[in-house]
Amino acid sequence: TGVFCNSAIESATADKELATMAQLSHQMALTESVRQIFEELDADSSNQLTIDEFEKGLHDEKVSAFLESLGIATNDAWMLFSIIDVDKSGCINVEEFISGCLQLKGPAKAVHLAKLSTQTNQVRRTIRKLDRAVGFLTASLTHGGESQFPTTRESSDLRECSLFT
Repeated sequence: TGVFCNSAIESATADKELATMAQLSHQMALTESVRQIFEELDADSSNQLTIDEFEKGLHDEKVSAFLESLGIATNDAWMLFSIIDVDKSGCINVEEFISGCLQLKGPAKAVHLAKLSTQTNQVRRTIRKLDRAVGFLTASLTHGGESQFPTTRESSDLRECSLFT
């Protein structure tokens, strides 16, 4: 039985290595396919995609079908472009395109939803603080410019709002 167990363990280890190699090979092939799509979209060979090149390229059935096969909806070119354009330069380079397509591939995962929820809560808190600060400033202005000292919370809100620092 010891020989059988050892053989089973070696077989399982080999299976893991094969699965890892297959996954890496698949990832490399996918990356190369996305790179080729980028090159097809880059009409002027500038290594940068403009929104015009991107929109025109998405009208190509092959490009659209490839992105759809990855689970990336292509019906809103502007939104997709703005998501992939991480540095907000107005152009997408090949690294942004590959990274964006690979991140958008497939359905949303729990980690993506959790990140979105966290960011949404942070924005809500910032908006509430900004609302309180604007309320304080409005009240101060409507009282004929009288110097009214804000409450501790209002002072904190004013300091935390980037508009007032």
